[in-house]
Amino acid sequence: MDKKEFMRIGELEKKAGLPKTTIHFYVRNGLLHPPVKTGRTMAYYDQSHLKRLQNIQKIKLEGRVPLSFLMERIEKLEQRDTEFNEIESPAKQIATTTKAKDRKRQEIVKAAIRIFSEKGYHKVKIRDITGSIGISTGTFYIYFKDKRELFVDVVDDALRGCRRRCDPRNHWRCG
Repeated sequence: MDKKEFMRIGELEKKAGLPKTTIHFYVRNGLLHPPVKTGRTMAYYDQSHLKRLQNIQKIKLEGRVPLSFLMERIEKLEQRDTEFNEIESPAKQIATTTKAKDRKRQEIVKAAIRIFSEKGYHKVKIRDITGSIGISTGTFYIYFKDKRELFVDVVDDALRGCRRRCDPRNHWRCG
């Protein structure tokens, strides 16, 4: 990662003249594309983030506007800005590959849920899971350190699904 192209949130905050909370708000609501995450609390932004924030500030000078209106105006403004469209953001390129990795990891978790429920944790081998989705065991180890780490993700996925499906007052009934 070329340090000249990327900046941390503090540097972006200074250059854009906006607080971190506002930048995070724009990312959460889709006004800014996600930064390149290199850790749980480490993210890098690029010039496309700064350009987008500058465009948002231009529009907000007109007064308070709803997010949907702001998003629509930003897209129109950037369509006219040929320089912005010609430059492919390094952060967007990395974010796209990160999404693909997340999908593959989720595919492994889904297969593991099915196989763990059929055979039980102790009888399952890594090759059972990898064989069921057609990947090599080497590929498995790109995403998970071992079977135990996968199982933790499986349990976490099951609990998150349970929280979405069941009534929190009767959580014990969820199955």
